[in-house]
Amino acid sequence: MRSACAIRWMALCLLAHSFVACESEGPTAPPDEPAEPMTCISGSVLVPDSGECEPCPSGTYSDGDSCLSCAPGSVSLSGSSACEACEAGTYQGKDECIDCDPGSVSDTGGTVCTPCEAGTYEADNTCAPCEPGSVSTAGSLECQACAPGSAAVNNSCVVCDLGSVSNEGSTECIPCEPGTYAAENTNTCAPCESGRVSTQSAITCSPCEPGSYANENQCLDCEPGATSETGATECTLCQAGSYASENQC
Repeated sequence: MRSACAIRWMALCLLAHSFVACESEGPTAPPDEPAEPMTCISGSVLVPDSGECEPCPSGTYSDGDSCLSCAPGSVSLSGSSACEACEAGTYQGKDECIDCDPGSVSDTGGTVCTPCEAGTYEADNTCAPCEPGSVSTAGSLECQACAPGSAAVNNSCVVCDLGSVSNEGSTECIPCEPGTYAAENTNTCAPCESGRVSTQSAITCSPCEPGSYANENQCLDCEPGATSETGATECTLCQAGSYASENQC
């Protein structure tokens, strides 16, 4: 069946030519126009062998002509026209940005995460220093206060010498005052027992000798005519009719 265009051409041709001539010649098709070059969408490139557009694979991006690798610390999905830098607190994986392990940090565009150093702890992708009296190991999320009877020195909890004490989270040990002692690592100096005295930093208290008595952390001699036992807090006068000699009545 002829198209409307062909019928009109045939009618005009018959007016000037025979039917056979018109039937054999037929309408002449317009010349083909040159094909426009193929343009690929953003993130794709033209493959010469197939003549088709294909998306750039993940980890690359299109510059219009070819697929280029993302810069270190950046990633992309398939068909991307640009790469995105990994955020701070993440690092570049194969096809995506991966969160740092707890206790580690990274800058924007990082390829690795770095553990926080000893003496610091990680908080919101920042390595913060420990509070005085606290210590930590590398890659920590928190610091640990030194126990009573120890003190933080150069990020180590050092045990106090006997005769000295400290509270939890201390930076130094405090010597026990005269009249007190510390026989173990603790946070408190214990007072001497009745009849006993001590010097500073004592680990024990000593009883006053016979013939003396303890008064305000001093051993004082008994007055003439009086005697005392070891560790006494007062002296006893000899009875009437007797006298004291070598601490004996």
